[in-house]
Amino acid sequence: MLLNKISSFICQKPWGIFLLSSLLIHIFVIWGLDFFKKDISIPFALFVYYVLFFYFGLNGIRQAIAMAIVFFSIRYIVKNNFNKFFLCMFLAFMFHNTAILCTVFYVFRKTNIKLLSNSKRIIYYLSILLTPVLLIYLIQIAIKLPLLSNYSHYISNTSLTINLRFLYFVLPILLPIFLFKSKILKLKSSYESLIDASLLNIPFYYLGYYVDWGSRMALYTNYLYILLIPLTINSLK
Repeated sequence: MLLNKISSFICQKPWGIFLLSSLLIHIFVIWGLDFFKKDISIPFALFVYYVLFFYFGLNGIRQAIAMAIVFFSIRYIVKNNFNKFFLCMFLAFMFHNTAILCTVFYVFRKTNIKLLSNSKRIIYYLSILLTPVLLIYLIQIAIKLPLLSNYSHYISNTSLTINLRFLYFVLPILLPIFLFKSKILKLKSSYESLIDASLLNIPFYYLGYYVDWGSRMALYTNYLYILLIPLTINSLK
C-alpha cells in the first residue's frame, strides 16, 4: 500500500502509519467541516468526531480515511456538483472499496422539480420503514440464486428472523434530528438531503445482523452525525 511506503520513508517507525493516516483523516474532516462553519460549532463537531469515530481510525485505517473523504464530499451534494462528488468517491474507493457504495448519497440532493423530489422522498421513507421485511426476503432470495450461492458464507446469522434491537443504536440520535428537522432546514433547505441520507443507518445497521460487513457500511452514514448533531443543537438557539 502506497500509504505504508510513504510512512516508512518519512520516519521508518511502526507508528508512522498512524501519524500519516491520522493527518489525512483530520485534514478531510476539518476541511469538510469548514464548509459548514456558518451553521455549526466546529469545536463541538470535532468533539462528536472524537467521541464516535477517532478510535476506529486506529484500527480500520483504510476505511477511516475513506470515510473522511466521503464526509468531505458532502459539500458537493449541497452544491449539486456531481463531477467533484464522483471524483471524491473515486479517491475514497482507492483506500477502501466499500466507499463506492456511497455514490448513492448523491441521489438525496435537493432537486428543482418539487413533484419529483416529493415522490422520491415518499418512496424512500416507505422503503426505510419496510427495511426489516424487505432485507430478510432479499437475503433469502439471494442465497438461492446460483450466481450468489457461493457467497452465502458471508451471512453470519442464518435464522433470518425480524429483530428490532438495532433501533437502540439508531433512534437516540436520529429521532431528535427528525423532530427538529424543520428548524434545521431554516438554516439551509439543502440540509434535507443530509437528513434523508442519515436514514440509511437503519438498513445498514439491520443488515449487520445478518452480513458481517453490514455494520461497517453504517459507519459512512454515521459520519453524518458529525454535522447533523451540531446542526440540531444550533437550530435550537
